[in-house]
Amino acid sequence: DSTSLLWRCELAGAPSRREAWDAVAEHARASVPSTGLAFLHVHCAAALAAAGDHDGLARWVSMLRRADAEGRLPAGSVVPIVAEGMSAFAAGRYDATIAALAPVLDQLVRVGGSAAQRDLFEHTLLAAYLRTGRHAEARALLGRSAARPRSVPVAGV
Repeated sequence: DSTSLLWRCELAGAPSRREAWDAVAEHARASVPSTGLAFLHVHCAAALAAAGDHDGLARWVSMLRRADAEGRLPAGSVVPIVAEGMSAFAAGRYDATIAALAPVLDQLVRVGGSAAQRDLFEHTLLAAYLRTGRHAEARALLGRSAARPRSVPVAGV
């Protein structure tokens, strides 16, 4: 949750908090297993990217790619792709973020977590569209999100 909270704060315009990212990345390095939950894998990659741990991130993505190639990544190739997309965003490479995340948008469910948790990746893609001036694609993504049925109905008062 720390990765998601910090990432969302920055997407909303808050300044980056390097010391917080360093602490989150350190926790991720120590706590996230090399196999297991795809949801943790992509959040670990985001934490490493935001903390500027380029070497650690490269090793992490390489491990994910190797696990996928060996059939040990149940969620499949979407995991290293999302990890690379988050890495690109943290580095300010928004076109690369779009190239990674846009094609796998319909596969994000494979990463796991709730829809509210997975929307972190959709919001990152939206920010990349906006930061590259691709407003039509941003509007289309927003329209798609707004049209999606909600899992929890809200009854009128």
